[in-house]
Amino acid sequence: MTGDHYPYGLENETIEELTGDPLDERFGIYENEWILYAPDMKDEDVVVEEPTYTLDMLPTLSNLMGIDYDSRLLMGRDVFSEEEPLVVFDDKSFITDELKYYYPDDQATSINNEEIDQEHLERMQQKTDEIFYYSAKILEHDYYSTLKWDDK
Repeated sequence: MTGDHYPYGLENETIEELTGDPLDERFGIYENEWILYAPDMKDEDVVVEEPTYTLDMLPTLSNLMGIDYDSRLLMGRDVFSEEEPLVVFDDKSFITDELKYYYPDDQATSINNEEIDQEHLERMQQKTDEIFYYSAKILEHDYYSTLKWDDK
C-alpha cells in the first residue's frame, strides 16, 4: 500500500500544520510509506530506510511472492536487493541514499550531512540520463510488442 502523497489543493502552510513538520517543497510532497506483508516476514518488523518509489513496488512484491520475472524489463528495483537506491522524477531530479539532486537548478543537497561524493553524483546523473534515453527508445520502437511471452 502506498499513500497518495499530500492532499491535493491544500496550501503548503496547511500541510505543515497537519503534519507538524516543515515541508520540503521540492521532494517532501512525494514522501509516502509502504505497508507490505509476506508470510515469511510474520515474526519480524522490516523497515526500509532508503529512498524507494512506486516503480520499486512490482519487483519487490514479485520477489516476496516468489514470482519469476526478468528484472531487465522493469524500471524499479527490489528494495531488498543490493542495488543502489535511486528515485527519479519526471524533471530528471532524483534522490539516492546519499543526496537529493534538483535538476532544474543543478543543485545537490546531502541527506546525511556529509560532503557530497562527486563520483556518486555523476554516476547517478549518468544513470538518470540512461533511464530517460532508454525509456524514450522503448516507446519509440514499441519494444514490449516485440517480446515473446512464455505461456507456461
